[in-house]
Amino acid sequence: MGKSETFKIMFTAMRDVPGPVTLKMDLEHPALEAFVHFFYTGFIKDEVMDTVADKLLRASDKYRIDLLHKACQEKLINSIYPDRIFQYYLLGNKCHAEHLVHAVITYVANNFSDISEIAGYDDFLKDDPALVARLSNGVVRRLKSKLRDHHIS
Repeated sequence: MGKSETFKIMFTAMRDVPGPVTLKMDLEHPALEAFVHFFYTGFIKDEVMDTVADKLLRASDKYRIDLLHKACQEKLINSIYPDRIFQYYLLGNKCHAEHLVHAVITYVANNFSDISEIAGYDDFLKDDPALVARLSNGVVRRLKSKLRDHHIS
């Protein structure tokens, strides 16, 4: 369930510390509650995941909790739409969420003829031109693969 090598290392190091130990986590209450709930049950309710999947993806990446990481990616992949493309692409890259990154690339390749038509493109280009180039290259590779597959059929 909530197995984490990172937590194991942290708590092993604190084993010999006398008295209470405080652990500061950078999560707001709803996300922290869902995070702890996941450790006890191995799942998070859909309606909770709808609101905190991005925050839990960051935490699961930071603390290397693979099962939660996978569940968050799946939730985010199923909620990709134009207004979140750049946000999810950036999040996927920061959180080592390759499935999310590839899902965004596929979504863009299937739904847009010009990446610059997507809302938020100019801001994303200004903030992270290298990441925009990677997204564009990924979309082009996906389209080439799609064309190649179409010609073979």
